[in-house]
Amino acid sequence: MRGRTKAYGGLLGASFALAVLFLTVGLPGDQGCGGRTAQPAKPPAQAKVPLPPPLPAALPSGVQACAILGERSADGRVCAFYDVSAKRFATPDDALLRRVYLYDRYLDLYHSPEGEVAERRLTQKMSPGDPESRFADQQYLGALDDYGDSALWTATAGMAAAFRYAATGTDADRGRLERFARASVSQFDATGMDGYLARFHFEGVATGTPIVNGRAMAVRAISDDTFDIPQSALPKMPDYYREGHPSWQGNPSIDQYSGPVAFYPLAFALLDDAALKARMAQHYACFLKRLRPLHIINLSRNSVVKDALSAYLAAGVLHHYPDEPDLTQIDEIWGFYLPRYIGQADYPHACPAALSFDASLDDTLDAAAPDFTKRLISFVMRQYPDTPQADSMDFAYYPSIRAGDAAILLSAALGAYYLTGDPEFLRWREEMLVFRSGAREVAKTMDALVMPKACTNYFRGHNVSTAAYVGLLLDADAQSKAAAAYVWQRKYTGYASDGDTLFDLMTAALFGGDASLDALRGYGGSEGHLDDPRRNYNVDSQASPLPDNPVAPPSAADVALCQAGFDLYGFHVPGPKVEPDLVLAAKPLPPLRRDPRGFIWEGDPFRAVRNFQWWEGEQEYPGLDLTEPYWLARAHGLVPDPHFLLAWQ
Repeated sequence: MRGRTKAYGGLLGASFALAVLFLTVGLPGDQGCGGRTAQPAKPPAQAKVPLPPPLPAALPSGVQACAILGERSADGRVCAFYDVSAKRFATPDDALLRRVYLYDRYLDLYHSPEGEVAERRLTQKMSPGDPESRFADQQYLGALDDYGDSALWTATAGMAAAFRYAATGTDADRGRLERFARASVSQFDATGMDGYLARFHFEGVATGTPIVNGRAMAVRAISDDTFDIPQSALPKMPDYYREGHPSWQGNPSIDQYSGPVAFYPLAFALLDDAALKARMAQHYACFLKRLRPLHIINLSRNSVVKDALSAYLAAGVLHHYPDEPDLTQIDEIWGFYLPRYIGQADYPHACPAALSFDASLDDTLDAAAPDFTKRLISFVMRQYPDTPQADSMDFAYYPSIRAGDAAILLSAALGAYYLTGDPEFLRWREEMLVFRSGAREVAKTMDALVMPKACTNYFRGHNVSTAAYVGLLLDADAQSKAAAAYVWQRKYTGYASDGDTLFDLMTAALFGGDASLDALRGYGGSEGHLDDPRRNYNVDSQASPLPDNPVAPPSAADVALCQAGFDLYGFHVPGPKVEPDLVLAAKPLPPLRRDPRGFIWEGDPFRAVRNFQWWEGEQEYPGLDLTEPYWLARAHGLVPDPHFLLAWQ
């Protein structure tokens, strides 16, 4: 079984340190040296609707759908399960169905102020079995947490809501989808710059201010990345923001953008509000127009780079297959970066007029030039998050060397065409990604770099695979779709071996095959209390081992390989530090035994021990790692329809 890098696939994904090296020694496109001699392919003629609108829910006259299980209406009715087949209110026998609706309730009431998804930090430990009346009590809410990732999780909640509406067809569930779509759009609107995404917008308050459930509130810290919401955007924000300091958090990442990149095309046909859809299309298109190309040339003429590459490959982490580009024969690299906003007066607030098809002189590096070393260091510092400067980058995609970036951008360009109907996005895709960057060939290297399990506990494969999944649903061009399908079925073996139920269900939705919810049936709050919210309870599969899945610390050789780093231009760049007390399982652990976090499909499935010490049980998670895969399976008909909906009783 092949392994994989644990972030974005291909050669650039293991760490920022590897990224520095492989900015200059990455994977090429075909024809040996990264360049092309043929003309770009003709753009595909169309894109398909990825998730068609459902038929209206089969509720009898007088029965009205609702969205939040257990909620009471103003006239005293309760939102309850309705058996569509028996035409009566009843509780389903399916415990997983009940738990999914409960988790959607927790998300809607406690984890999505203004629709923006966040974790909750409590002031006291919640024990397994504590009732909702306790964990939802306002007095125990200390703060919202992980809101710096809210743009990603808000879009993920939107995808789960889109799947739920596609499965149920109720007006209430369409309204729920619209809530998350509006929240995601508001995270663009808050910056006052079309296409530029806020991680989170909120009422900035002073330290010690009580946090109110249902309000987007956080302490306004002194930061290079926290800004005032501009006056032009305030009418779109909640009125209570003006009671404090209307704020938005910047420096968005690839992770944050990967949410809307997948969510907007997936949900577009399910929404009715034309104005909302127009804003979604505008922000999506303007994001791609904000990306600026960068170009590194003449790499084959730089002996320092070639020697560093040879030394790194001698470690034996590269697994090259005949159908993949030859790593050692590269002469140029293409990248696309988002200029970072740090409050500079000349930052372009308006949407750029057009896509960029070439790199400026300042963004072109010649590896054979005498000043290459100096310019490379400056170039790397522009990407370093802790030293913002006027020409800093929020992030950069490298589709000519990093397989995950290739997959995301190929999908994003097609998504922009689908949302806008503008064929320029298809031309940009074919010319800049396929022709110049060789992105379709580079995508085949998804599993090329095989690092030990100990090197990271941070898996981001779901951002890549979700974008690729939406791209496959969208693509109406047979050749393009076949290339993407080949990569998914032949090159995503690392994802398929991680015990990732979300990935397995996306695979079944795209290509057929087994679709099991068994892993989800045993997933929830804690042993014996699965209906509880997800919390940060300690896990220890060393003290309580599982049959046929031994656990042990990583070997000394694996630790050495992880931490070795590399030398380049006289500098030593260390590799990722391995935790001294790390214990790993031989095989992926069951979901309930994994390291607790907000979304377990991004966490390490092998980590066997985690101790939260004094704050155990004080962090609550949104539960999207349960609801998104469940509703995806339902939307695609992978599991039988239980014929239960929510309705007012």
